[in-house]
Amino acid sequence: KFIPSSVAPLCDDARVTAIWTPDPARTKVVARALDIPWAMCRSDDAVGKVDAVLSSDDSCEQWEDRNASWAMPYIAAGTPAFLDKPLSHSTREAFEVVDLAREKGAPILSCSGFRFSEAVRSQRRNMETLGDIVGADGAGPLGWLIFYGVHVIDPLVSMIGIGAQWVQHTGSPGNHLVVVGYDRARTVCFRSAAMAYGFHFSLFGSDGTARFSIHPDEPEIAQERFHVETVRAAVEMFRTGRMPVSYEEQLEVALILTGAKASMESGGKRIDLSDLRPH
Repeated sequence: KFIPSSVAPLCDDARVTAIWTPDPARTKVVARALDIPWAMCRSDDAVGKVDAVLSSDDSCEQWEDRNASWAMPYIAAGTPAFLDKPLSHSTREAFEVVDLAREKGAPILSCSGFRFSEAVRSQRRNMETLGDIVGADGAGPLGWLIFYGVHVIDPLVSMIGIGAQWVQHTGSPGNHLVVVGYDRARTVCFRSAAMAYGFHFSLFGSDGTARFSIHPDEPEIAQERFHVETVRAAVEMFRTGRMPVSYEEQLEVALILTGAKASMESGGKRIDLSDLRPH
């Protein structure tokens, strides 16, 4: 499905001028359908010839980390880049992407679209009413741990901030339950289970609590407005060079998710996130 043309005015100062996919025939079909003038033969043909790049493959976890590898030549040239979630399934590659972006001064953005949903942004504006956060929970439907877990962890990190120290997978491959430890005994739990579609969040603070859900029957979800807002945030970053999410925050999301997978694969061992960082 293509985004309706009615969305275009939201980004009327940006235009897609080149496109590439692994399937040359499909590249040409999409280019014609969306009036994109250049159907590239190679993924890096436009290096040095565009103002920004969107590496936006959204296929399943079996095709790990194509977004990062496709974007790297552009980042190496200092080009601002949007990488569809997750930043990487590999801790090593996540640091390679961020280290290169820092070295070349290239702004990057990789996140869940829920970060820019009105539900999450509204709660983020009101975090001070909760006082000191002592814990948070998030839950979503079952899927690949990293590929779909980002839709729970990224919004939570956007609300409570960085500082995770360890992670432990205490569930099973078919019923993920992950605990993330912070300082001062603060913990975050996230669950991915065979539940009805929807994402649910709870925040617990010294002065109050907050709970909200993102349901498929809400207009924001049905019309996928959060995707539009994510594109708007990316285009604003391309224009100004100001990143809406810091390098370190994007890395922390990647660390939590890759650490959770490592814990699951080790039978539930607690993983210190400092051990995942390059030394």
